[in-house]
Amino acid sequence: MSRIRALSDPDHLPALDPAYAIARPALGVGEDQPPPRILLLYGSLRERSFSRLAVEEAARLLRHLGAETRIFDPSDLPLPDQVAGDDHPAVHQLRKLSMWSEGQVWCSPERHGQISGIMKAQIDHLPLEMKGLRPHPRRDAGVGGLPILQRGQHNAPPWAMDANVHHPQPIVCRHGLQRV
Repeated sequence: MSRIRALSDPDHLPALDPAYAIARPALGVGEDQPPPRILLLYGSLRERSFSRLAVEEAARLLRHLGAETRIFDPSDLPLPDQVAGDDHPAVHQLRKLSMWSEGQVWCSPERHGQISGIMKAQIDHLPLEMKGLRPHPRRDAGVGGLPILQRGQHNAPPWAMDANVHHPQPIVCRHGLQRV
């Protein structure tokens, strides 16, 4: 069973004005490099998940800009330590996709000020080392959230700070792109 979510209409970008967005902007600038490989993870299993919809839109935009994208479907991913030795097809595919990727985009709904359990389970299944290799070494990570802002809240949510620890590269949160 493939856990890669297919986009229903990968080229459908109705809000994008082509006058302002050049498809594959780096094409012809230098050596013809393969497209960057981006893994997208979302943190909700609801039928109408806004984090999944945001990830799908990000995948469309990244494809428009020339990236190769894959969206992991976490619907049958077990909890960490639920299966002995993490010997589950979903865990194997998630780790394989993480090793395949050169960058990742994570988007999760905010649950009590933190990422969702589904998102945390995906991150926890990416150990710091697998057979001597790191599944996410020096990779850029875009982190998006759908926070419910409370009155007077002006700082970045804790989950954005947690992502910085593992991915000291640019991240995206509700305040836009930040270099950490």
